[in-house]
Amino acid sequence: MRYLSYSEYLKKKYGEKVYKIPVNLDITCPNRDGNCGEGGCIFCGAEGAAFENLPPSLPVKEQIEKNYDSYIARLDSLSEDIAAASEQVKDVPVMTFHDAYSYLARDMGFHIVDTVESGEGGEPSARELAHLADEITEHSVKALFIEPDYSGSAAEILSRETGVSVYTLNPVTKGDAVLTAYEDIMRNNIKIIVEAVK
Repeated sequence: MRYLSYSEYLKKKYGEKVYKIPVNLDITCPNRDGNCGEGGCIFCGAEGAAFENLPPSLPVKEQIEKNYDSYIARLDSLSEDIAAASEQVKDVPVMTFHDAYSYLARDMGFHIVDTVESGEGGEPSARELAHLADEITEHSVKALFIEPDYSGSAAEILSRETGVSVYTLNPVTKGDAVLTAYEDIMRNNIKIIVEAVK
C-alpha cells in the first residue's frame, strides 16, 4: 500500500498543487506563552514557525500579497530554468519507476517510454521485466529514474541486463525545511536529468 502524503491529498482535493503562503501575526503561541503549555513544540524553533515571514507590523493582506509575489517570482525563475534545460532533453527516451514524473516530462519534453512499477503498484513480474528490458533496448532509453525510497530490485536488474544507468529523483515528498525547498529540489532534479541523458 502506498503512502498518501499531505501534499498529494491536497492536490487531489483541489485539483492542483497547493502551496503555503506564510503570514506573521503579532501574537504568541499558546504552547509557548503558558496558556496551554511551556517551551513550545519540539518541531518549532524559538522564533516559532515564522522564520520565513514578513514583520508582524505589516497588515496580513500586505503580507499575503508580498509573499505571493515573491513566490510567483521564484516559480517564474524555476520555469525559466526548466525551459532552458528542456532544450537538452527534448524527446530523449527515459524510463521511470512510476508516473510521478509525468508532469516533469511534459514540461521538459523528455519521453517516458514506460514505467517499472507494475499495474498493481509493486515490483514487476519476470515477464514484465523482460518486456521492460526489450523497451529499454528498442527505444535506446538513456536513463532509469527512481525515487529515494525505492527499495525494489527491478531497477538494479534492468540496469544489469541492459546497461541503462539508474538515477534518483526527488518526487518532492520530503526535503529540508527551508523556504526554497521546492525550488531547490526541482533544480537538483533538473540537473540530474540533464546529466543523465548526456
